[in-house]
Amino acid sequence: MIQSDREHWSYSQINQFLKICPLQYAFQRLFRMEPEFVTENMPFGSAIHRTAEYLWAKRVEGKDVTGDELAALFADVWKREVADTPNLQFQKGDFDSLLKQGQQLIRVYRENMPDDLDIIGYNVPFQVPLIDRHGELLERPLVGEIDLLIRHGSRVCAVDLKTAGQRYSESKLTSDLQPTVYLYALRIMGHEASFFRWDVLVKTKTPAFEQYPVDRNEQDFYRLIELVKYAEIMIHNGLFIPNDGSNFCPGCGYQTACQNWHLSDSPEPAPACQLAHA
Repeated sequence: MIQSDREHWSYSQINQFLKICPLQYAFQRLFRMEPEFVTENMPFGSAIHRTAEYLWAKRVEGKDVTGDELAALFADVWKREVADTPNLQFQKGDFDSLLKQGQQLIRVYRENMPDDLDIIGYNVPFQVPLIDRHGELLERPLVGEIDLLIRHGSRVCAVDLKTAGQRYSESKLTSDLQPTVYLYALRIMGHEASFFRWDVLVKTKTPAFEQYPVDRNEQDFYRLIELVKYAEIMIHNGLFIPNDGSNFCPGCGYQTACQNWHLSDSPEPAPACQLAHA
């Protein structure tokens, strides 16, 4: 990802504030609080991605990797990711069961990767301006990194590799902000004929691989930027409320701080210099 000292927005920041929990955003990004725990989702997802990245790199070189080789690599990366994750709390499985699951998933991924995949690049960074429907430029740019950029026929496709406990719902495909962010960036970069696709390794009893191609239009981009503008107003004025009952609550490492939130004075409004760093 592009590293910049300039204040900026990213998909993870936008999604955390608007979709996950404004209070979690403040605890993590503004108040720099250490979480009480981190679930296995972070090191597991990282291990899957690092292993897939090795496959992508080999494909760019015109080489290949077997499923067994990837499974062995995942075992090494998983061990390292777990060792490097402080305050790790296993919630769904343990080290060994997740090792087995990860090896199964990465084999499924290898089996479903076509031999003729036309890779433009992987871990592709971007930094683009945010321009609203009036043509006005927001102060902070949009920064991010695309897992895999491929040619799909006459179009460019931004692919994001995910693991999930279940198949994606129609509402996620139509309302999730990640395709909006990535496609906005690609079109600002000159890739008008582009679309987004999730490649999802589903952690069912028999591991599955699902692909979800989606598109977005100009109105989606304008809506995204208006949401960012309102998020900036809320952050500047210290409006951080908990998203009680969210599906993300069980895995949140700020549960004690959240439970005590209403007993403390309201957070001070964030100075402009604190708004949205990666």
